[in-house]
Amino acid sequence: MDGLRRLTDRLAEAGVNVPVAMGESVRSYHTFVQYAEHGAAHLQPANASMYCLSEIMRVKDLAEERGLGLETGGVPFLNAVLGTLYPENVYERGQFPIIGAAPP
Repeated sequence: MDGLRRLTDRLAEAGVNVPVAMGESVRSYHTFVQYAEHGAAHLQPANASMYCLSEIMRVKDLAEERGLGLETGGVPFLNAVLGTLYPENVYERGQFPIIGAAPP
C-alpha cells in the first residue's frame, strides 16, 4: 500500500491528473478501504471475485462516501441486477453508464 501512496503522490507532484484504479481481483471490502486510504481514485470490484454481493455494495457505498469512481465487472447478469442499485455515474466494463442508453 505504501507503493500506491508513493505513486499517487508522485503523480500529483508532477501535475499528472491520472486517477489510479485498483481492485479487479480483490475479494474483500477491507482491501478496498486500504486502497481508498492510500490514494486510489477509482475502485473496481468484480462481482465474480468478491466474497459476497454485500461486499460489492459496501464498496459502492465506500466509493460514494469518499467521492471515488466505481466500475464493476464480472458476471453480466449480476451487473445488470446490481446496476439497478448503483448511482448513474457507475460504469461497467463496457465503459458506459449502467443506467441509461448504451452507445450506438
